[in-house]
Amino acid sequence: MRKLSLHKISEQISECLNKFYDEKYEWQTMDNILEQACSELPSSELRFLIPKVILIDRYYKTNLIKFGDEVDEDGDSVHAFSYYKSIAAGLRQLDLDSRIENIQKKAAKLCTCNLEAVVKLCNDVSDVVKKSTGRAGIVFASKLLHFSAPGLFPILDSHAEEKLKDVFKELDDDANERIGEIRDSVNKVNKKALLDLPKPGAKYNAFATDILCLQYALCLNGDPFYTFRELDKYLYGSRYLLETSL
Repeated sequence: MRKLSLHKISEQISECLNKFYDEKYEWQTMDNILEQACSELPSSELRFLIPKVILIDRYYKTNLIKFGDEVDEDGDSVHAFSYYKSIAAGLRQLDLDSRIENIQKKAAKLCTCNLEAVVKLCNDVSDVVKKSTGRAGIVFASKLLHFSAPGLFPILDSHAEEKLKDVFKELDDDANERIGEIRDSVNKVNKKALLDLPKPGAKYNAFATDILCLQYALCLNGDPFYTFRELDKYLYGSRYLLETSL
């Protein structure tokens, strides 16, 4: 029998966040630095874009160039900067700042009316990474865009994706019904528009839709409106906290 209510999920999120707010965890400081760099420095110039790419890749461990390249004695790519510069050059062509601004004109936070544009931009960033490195870039794309506009782009990560699926499997009937109603509303508007997405975009669409439904369902249930960063700390961070407590 499924026993996970929306209120129970909220309690779990709150418990997880309280542990992360402990002073020994420095994620808030680094996240604030990343947000400042990605949202305030223009993406039209390589001198700003290259550091953004490096910061996201190194700190959030997106492994853009970790494998398949010549490495030095410390295990770092000897051609790392060339890869980063190539990715940044491709990103500059996307006109990220203007596209994010246009999405925010529809709504400041992710919702049904801007989901299509959010998913397509994330897919375009992923495509730039693929062309530059040959590696899938949807995780990096979600993280770069999240710190550029935290309210629009949830962070996709394999651990977060797996945790969210596990949570949904354990929903009680009331929670399952409420989330199902929200998903039906989202899909009614966007399903056809997002039908022919490449695999990376389809993956991000599924995750973004699920986390949006959870965010809305909790709020409609009278629980807090958790930000995507807070939900990320619950979905990805709960595994991290478990590992560090062992």
